[in-house]
Amino acid sequence: METIEAINNRLIERFGRDTYGNAKFRVVWSDNETEKRKGKVREFYGKIFVREVDGIHEWPKYPFFPHRHILEMCCINTNPELMTKFTYEPLYKFEDKNGNPLPLIWEAVEFFMHCLLYGKPMTKSDYDEQERKEFEREVAMTYDYLDNQSPYLASKMRDGEAAFIDSTKVYGKDIIRFGSTS
Repeated sequence: METIEAINNRLIERFGRDTYGNAKFRVVWSDNETEKRKGKVREFYGKIFVREVDGIHEWPKYPFFPHRHILEMCCINTNPELMTKFTYEPLYKFEDKNGNPLPLIWEAVEFFMHCLLYGKPMTKSDYDEQERKEFEREVAMTYDYLDNQSPYLASKMRDGEAAFIDSTKVYGKDIIRFGSTS
């Protein structure tokens, strides 16, 4: 298992930094992340209310995702409560379907980043299925076009405003004009 620093160096090498020098993506340990927020905080001594304090306070960033790695993306801050120009927003938390933490491995980070930036990787059978569906869609569209009572090209041929050239005949001799009496 690689260290967080090694993974973050690979992310910088692969995906770079923004124009301000911040890494575009990074991995962090959720327990180590805090954020400074402006607002009112109520202080208690046990269950007894002590006071309300208005100011800047430091809070855990991921209190609901303890003891796990988080993949983050750098964003310009639009939240007036946060006291930074940029913020890192979570993209992926390394946990299984039962909420158990997963180990940090580069292949998982790389796979997620590929899916994020380029879509899910496809196998040959995926491509074949996509091509088959596209072909069926085109066939259905062609039948719809032909079944239409008055498609654009057919009405032009009927009115003598379009010509059909049979590619099996010699060009220039056998032009069939629809709608003409001659």
